[in-house]
Amino acid sequence: MYKLLTSVFVVLTALAYGQNFNIANNSTVNTVASNSYTNVSLGNNAIYNIQNPHTINVSNQVTTNNGSNITVAAGATLNIAGCLVANNNINLTVLGTLNVGCINMQTNGTITINGGGTILVSGNLTAAGGTDLIINFNGSLQVNGNVNINPSGSTTSIDGSFVIGGTYTGPIFAGNGTVTQGGTEVYPSALPITLTELDGVIQDQHVLITWTTVTEHNNAYFVLESSYDGLVYNLVTCINGAGNSTQPITYTYTDTQIDVMHPILYYKLHQVDYDGAMVMYPAIAVYNRIKVKYVLKYFNSIGQEVPSYIDAYFILYSDGSIEKVIKK
Repeated sequence: MYKLLTSVFVVLTALAYGQNFNIANNSTVNTVASNSYTNVSLGNNAIYNIQNPHTINVSNQVTTNNGSNITVAAGATLNIAGCLVANNNINLTVLGTLNVGCINMQTNGTITINGGGTILVSGNLTAAGGTDLIINFNGSLQVNGNVNINPSGSTTSIDGSFVIGGTYTGPIFAGNGTVTQGGTEVYPSALPITLTELDGVIQDQHVLITWTTVTEHNNAYFVLESSYDGLVYNLVTCINGAGNSTQPITYTYTDTQIDVMHPILYYKLHQVDYDGAMVMYPAIAVYNRIKVKYVLKYFNSIGQEVPSYIDAYFILYSDGSIEKVIKK
């Protein structure tokens, strides 16, 4: 009875003071009709239930304080032209439809999309650490801008559809749903990284190895190996991966432990997930163009090979040069 009276009081207050709808601390409001507001604000631990078949239109923004809850029931709609600005420990549950310009959440918030619920964010979704993003079966979240969720203590459970138009920064995806970014399905993915380049060049009797990834998912580290015959490989180094990334990243390593006498050097790259799964990429060949000058033979003036202890002879070197030696 107390909650009912409080809810009626809050609704009447909102109507009396125009288009700003303020829900007091510890209050529960259940919609009784569709309505339009300029701003909506929820106090600490306030609850706002938008019920079927109501539509709530907010021309500016919705602001929630600590511990508050917003639920959009199946068949109901919440349209926010501006942002949903949420403080700590917020629960947002959508079974109907939420259209919003952007979402900014502080720590320990939860976004849950149940059943056929849909959230469309025309701008960016930003959330602090401790955020739980839950998209259940048949639920969908579409963010036309960037998604930036602090991965510290955060989780993403995707059993529905998650569509990202811009960049993604956040925790590792989990669940049986799909994540599409820029029109490309990035989860689940057959390959944990998208590798666009693996190259090696000789520099000052060293080999510079570079590789570039366009996307990374669950990427723990890389293993680089080398070989002189293309058959037997030895470990060169291990380099940490970026974990999760949707931006191009270039990795480099300079191998100083090479034998310059070998004309071809082979390198092979492995990628290892956090769960230990490994993907091996095709080996590359680096042609050794280091000019090492060594003696091919000693010969006399008519081309006959001679020992080096005679008084006069010629030396033919590996680079094709010839030196005349006259001993006194």
